[in-house]
Amino acid sequence: MAGGGPAGMEAARVLAQRKFNVVLFEKTSVLGGQLNAASKPPHKEKIGWLVETMAEELRRLNVDIRLNTEATVEIVKPLGPAGVFVAAGAAPIIPQIPGVDRANVITAEEYLQNGADVGKSVAVIGSGLTGCETAEDLAGKGHKVTLVEMLKKVGPGVNETVLYDVMSRFNKGDTAILTSHRLMDITDQGVVLLDMKATATTVLPVDTVVLAMGVRPRRNVAQPFIDTFDDVILIGDNVKGGRIAEAISDGFSRAFSF
Repeated sequence: MAGGGPAGMEAARVLAQRKFNVVLFEKTSVLGGQLNAASKPPHKEKIGWLVETMAEELRRLNVDIRLNTEATVEIVKPLGPAGVFVAAGAAPIIPQIPGVDRANVITAEEYLQNGADVGKSVAVIGSGLTGCETAEDLAGKGHKVTLVEMLKKVGPGVNETVLYDVMSRFNKGDTAILTSHRLMDITDQGVVLLDMKATATTVLPVDTVVLAMGVRPRRNVAQPFIDTFDDVILIGDNVKGGRIAEAISDGFSRAFSF
């Protein structure tokens, strides 16, 4: 099992229950994958409980968990596996625009999971659930936050009840929302945005830019396994970015039918 996020943990659990000898490789020091970042925004602590429960179940089933160890062909091949499940997750989408590599540009994951420093004023680019919850967290800690979305409405794909709950708290801070604005450039002065209605650019002065523009599967992780082993199964975000329930369901079904 390459990856200890929700899909990987669930697949490992099901395989262990089916009496397979499961070795789970996780490159970081903890299990949970993206759930560790997802548990950080306000009122999301129950996600942390989910990680603890799933990890305890793996230990109870005697799954061989190898933390701080990235699965590679060289490590996995000597084990002679009947199959390799790749649950390496997804990586944040980084737009190819000028200034994106500046020191004051971070991803939402780096802020939520690693506690990356941010300045007083912050632009959060992208208003999916991760972007909205990141903006809410920043606003609750006293930052001046502008949430930027290129579509006409915030929260694309987010459950309306959840969105209302998050935004009701976000709007109580020193905040602003810019819809129909697209990130074009990042400079010393801040972010350059294209107003898609007026077809004109504007500069928003900010100290820090937080990117929350979605994720894409880490296909580069899977390819060496596909090239080497006969039975390789991609699961969770390594196939398509989705919700927690979707990742767990995918891990369950693919392991149950293996």
